[in-house]
Amino acid sequence: MRKRGIPFALVFVMLLSFIPFAAQALNPRVMLDGEFVAVDARVVDGRTLLPVRAMGELVGAEIDWCGEAWQVTVEHGSNIIILIIDSAAAEINGETVYMDVPAQIINGSTFLPLRFVGENLGLEVDWGNNTAVLMSESSPVTIEEMLLLVGGGTAAPPPQTPAPTLTEGLTTARVTRVIDGDTIEIYGGYRIRLIGIDTPEAGQPGAAEATAFTRERVYGRYVWLSSSGNDTDRFGRLRRYVWVEQPTDLQDQSQIQQKKLNALLLSYGHAVVMIIGGDTTGVQQVPPPTQTHETQESQAGGRFIGNRNTQVFHRLGCGTLPAERNRIYFDSRDDAIRAGHRPCGRCNP
Repeated sequence: MRKRGIPFALVFVMLLSFIPFAAQALNPRVMLDGEFVAVDARVVDGRTLLPVRAMGELVGAEIDWCGEAWQVTVEHGSNIIILIIDSAAAEINGETVYMDVPAQIINGSTFLPLRFVGENLGLEVDWGNNTAVLMSESSPVTIEEMLLLVGGGTAAPPPQTPAPTLTEGLTTARVTRVIDGDTIEIYGGYRIRLIGIDTPEAGQPGAAEATAFTRERVYGRYVWLSSSGNDTDRFGRLRRYVWVEQPTDLQDQSQIQQKKLNALLLSYGHAVVMIIGGDTTGVQQVPPPTQTHETQESQAGGRFIGNRNTQVFHRLGCGTLPAERNRIYFDSRDDAIRAGHRPCGRCNP
């Protein structure tokens, strides 16, 4: 007796019908006050982002979009948050702060960082089992109870890349947040203060540039850490030299200049030397190379930086530069305009 199998066409259709469900499982879920919320959440660089409209409904905020400045304003009670597409800098009630992942456009829709906006509007935010968990002041359940409901613990999403091999005299960690030019946060919540240098504080001239310089070199990546013996500062931060590439000799001046973030910030003019007892070797031994404005522009790849998504171009020192992956470099203002880009309204290139 001849056996009859499932027709190939039917199998193919069955497989196609399964694919969307598998893809959807990769996107994170969102729970607010014990209830799952139907929303198109995405994960970018380890951070959960929500569409701008869904974010407004979720936190009960009014959201305004300014197309000319590519700016999103979130208002909730007395709190006002201003975010600019692809910019790590944001304003909270007039104070400049910096985000791990900026607001951005994905497939034509504007997405905002959930934790940054939520926590600054009074929500408590946690993560477990591929679910962003949020608790408002009126929540009938606690964060811990919600984490039990979703079947997860209070851990951040896992690293996206494997950890490199340790070498003698160094430890290694993945950078999960850039606080400012001289302070970063590594996986596990530990804050690292770079030894031997000091960059401008938020709101001071040069602060945004220093933060962007550090972000582009270490955010989301593994770095190597070494100490000077004076291991913590008065704020409890770990004081470390941060290497963007693994050195073979911690005292080699050539490797210090090329691989140590502390020295790179100093040599590019984003920091000044600051020596504290116990700092006997490292950055202070590295003379900052002389650079003219033209040299710095040449090293950056052009005199102006354009945004592939927004078609806006900026001066090199603008505080709202796009993420590195979205940058286009132009040698002149005319080149940028001929390419269809319009000038930034803030830096007026």
